[in-house]
Amino acid sequence: SDVKPSEIIVTTGAKTAVFLAIAAFISPGDEVIIPAPYWVTYPEIVKYSKGVPVFIDTDDANEFKITPEQLRASITEKTRVLVLNTPSNPTGSVYSKEDLEAISEVLKDTDILVFSDEMYEKIIFDGLKFTSVASINEDMFKRTITINGLSKSVAMTGWRFGYFATPIKEITSAVKKLQSQSTSNINSITQKAAIPALLGEANDDVEMMRKAFEKRRDIATQLFNEIDGLCVVKPNGAFYLYV
Repeated sequence: SDVKPSEIIVTTGAKTAVFLAIAAFISPGDEVIIPAPYWVTYPEIVKYSKGVPVFIDTDDANEFKITPEQLRASITEKTRVLVLNTPSNPTGSVYSKEDLEAISEVLKDTDILVFSDEMYEKIIFDGLKFTSVASINEDMFKRTITINGLSKSVAMTGWRFGYFATPIKEITSAVKKLQSQSTSNINSITQKAAIPALLGEANDDVEMMRKAFEKRRDIATQLFNEIDGLCVVKPNGAFYLYV
């Protein structure tokens, strides 16, 4: 499905997109499933909204990705949201189309939303193709809030350009109110600078960075694994090693 302009909200960085989505949707006692290891901001934002973070521990045997069985076992009547981060900070793991289809099967008869942080979408290795969570099927499209930004893909970190997209009108409406009473819009200079990046005019630079990250990943993974007592899985994306 295509996303309409009315279904997109631009925010002061992707962290604000996560904050606003959680604040708009989570009530005290609501549970939010977070695969671990995780970006430290997720549980703190959930707790700020008086929600309850529920962690699913992953390990290197499954490339630090949750399994459908783990997800099914973690769902309760209080579960409102599953947070997915692909490629992942801090593990660099990437959920394949097949991984996401299996997760979709677990969620299809529930009211659980998916908050999909896809900030590292452009930093992906080994010829893999990135799969956006909302693109899996119509059911996932309708339950997913896609969160992204320009901090990593075009190195515009300090410019604070983030966004989220969802067809869920109740959430976009609530977030617009929250944002207008807090940060307002992002600054106009960043808006202007974001246009060429979003139009793909920086794609050659993105590819140059991606290749450099891939080369560094190969060297760093080899060096860590040569150290007695240390082990690291070679990540498929982002620019982290989880040692």
